[in-house]
Amino acid sequence: MTDKEEIQLKYEISRAQKAKEILENEVYIEAMQALEDKLIKAWRTSPLRDIEGQHELRLSISIVDAIKSYFNQTFETGKIAQKQLDTLTHKKKSLFNF
Repeated sequence: MTDKEEIQLKYEISRAQKAKEILENEVYIEAMQALEDKLIKAWRTSPLRDIEGQHELRLSISIVDAIKSYFNQTFETGKIAQKQLDTLTHKKKSLFNF
């Protein structure tokens, strides 16, 4: 693995830590849940004839899901990067400790 690849892994690990902090942030959790609840309630109570409004609400719900997914994906990518970096570090140590 090159130095550039190692730097990229460390970058992904750093991003994962930041994503984890957001995902575990009490205010973020409350805000996302409140927004999702509000949108779902509005969608469920919208008149059946308001197809355009229902569509817009459904798109809004999808955006909330996409935001949550982005942070989760960033966190998972960082976990994989950490495993790759751990493997690389272990291999380097093995080479110097023969």
